Amino acid sequence: MRTGGEILVELLIQYGVTHIFGVPGNQLTPVYKALAKHREAIAHILARHEGGAGLMAEGYAKASGKPGVCLVSPGPGAANAYTAVLEAFTSCTPLLLITVQNNDHEQGYSARRLFHGLDHAEAFASVTKQTIVVSELEALPSAVFEAFHRIRNQTPGPVLIEIKEEILGQSTVGLESPEEDVLSLQSAGSERDEEALERAVALIKAAKRPAILAGKGVGDEEAGDLVTQLAEKIQAPIITTILSKGVVSEFHPHAAGLINSNYGKGIIEQADLLISIAPLYNQVDMRHWQISLPEKSIQIEKDPMELGQVYSSTTAILGGIADILGELLLRLDKSEFTPDPWDVQQLLENKPVYDGQHNDFSAAIIDALNGSAGPELILVNDVHVEGYPLHYDYRVHERYGYIHSPISVGIGYALPAAIGAKFAHPDKKVIVFCGDGGFLLSSPEFSTLMRYRLNIVVVIVNDHAYGTIRRRQERDCWDFTCADLANPDFRRFAGAYRCAAVTVEEVERFAEVLSEAVQREDGPFLIELVKKGGSASA
Repeated sequence: MRTGGEILVELLIQYGVTHIFGVPGNQLTPVYKALAKHREAIAHILARHEGGAGLMAEGYAKASGKPGVCLVSPGPGAANAYTAVLEAFTSCTPLLLITVQNNDHEQGYSARRLFHGLDHAEAFASVTKQTIVVSELEALPSAVFEAFHRIRNQTPGPVLIEIKEEILGQSTVGLESPEEDVLSLQSAGSERDEEALERAVALIKAAKRPAILAGKGVGDEEAGDLVTQLAEKIQAPIITTILSKGVVSEFHPHAAGLINSNYGKGIIEQADLLISIAPLYNQVDMRHWQISLPEKSIQIEKDPMELGQVYSSTTAILGGIADILGELLLRLDKSEFTPDPWDVQQLLENKPVYDGQHNDFSAAIIDALNGSAGPELILVNDVHVEGYPLHYDYRVHERYGYIHSPISVGIGYALPAAIGAKFAHPDKKVIVFCGDGGFLLSSPEFSTLMRYRLNIVVVIVNDHAYGTIRRRQERDCWDFTCADLANPDFRRFAGAYRCAAVTVEEVERFAEVLSEAVQREDGPFLIELVKKGGSASA
């Protein structure tokens, strides 16, 4: 006999889950009892706030490509995790949020009258791919299968499972998830559209200035090498999206940066053919829809719902990204194709060191972070005034090397997301790069960082303000600003947790301090980088 809690945990293990991020509640006791029983197979990471737990799970998923799992109590616990689900929805991150529901909810009582009351399905409907309500124990295996199928099928995204509370404590026999269910989670490829492939080959052979836009789907299918092979074959520059930075090494000779960078936009304007691979077009990438695509374009998609979204294409190919790229390469080889397009080497040699204009402070930060970068490092960037330039000028060696909140733009994202990333890659070095405002929003999770003694370097740029907001307010000539902050002494804050810390007053010293901090192996380290000109803290 096994309880519903045991069945749930065993199903998660069966689907490859090794970490769960959460905050316990009394309603979840049967699940935690099962987690204790299976602690060798699945680790529970205790957060200080459900919002932090959700962002840890989301960061774990971004860093690993595997679904992140978050476990929270109903009502306020689930509501606290909403921002993380929103982040997963806009970033197309595979995330599973699990919560429970009051037993009386089905009796017709309004959620507002129930203990921990919230209609989760309705509350999360707009930010999830699916919400699954489990009212009977016998339905639990199929619900978990459906959740993992939906999370990873087509364009990834978040799914919510709500389980009736009494189910978790009920006992039963059987209820195994059939082996074929697990195997069927491997998405089958679509039938090849021979005519579309031939049209695409003809367009590529006729192009003089082809360019490739490698979107997030390239990373989801680990097809970066195929993209670089195609770029080398047809002599095309590769630009990426805000969600796909790093799917192709930014040190590759054909890498040209983000589509919404000044340089990337210039390439789009010059190209006579764009090969757009699972781009997930969005407002950020397309500069509020002001970027126009070349007259001729090829769109390659795994998700049929993305075909023709926002921008139309000359021809579209639906199927597995890796399969289609491999077939295009094969057909170009067989056709004895000899490219005669633009001089990509000369084109990219003209790429400026920085895409934008930076003051000395920002340039020193970018240089220091690039100096510490490598295949073994993950940079998790928050939303702050010194963080935005990194989208364009921090160079990433490989997929998962750069994690951020690009579209929902959630301030306070970096610290919890970095914790998740570190659990996904315990062998890699992780840097949190945030502002003082963002750090304080998620600062309770510094306790989580210390609890697990994670080798993470936390860099706080301290300008005593929500700097991006203050700059906008000052620019618009307001009579006053509402963005100045009263900050703690960050070295003493770290010291209260027995964490080593240093304050850097001169940005010229930042590179040296950061380099030394990244090499440490004795737990977390905090660097306060003072940006002069900010308001004094109270």
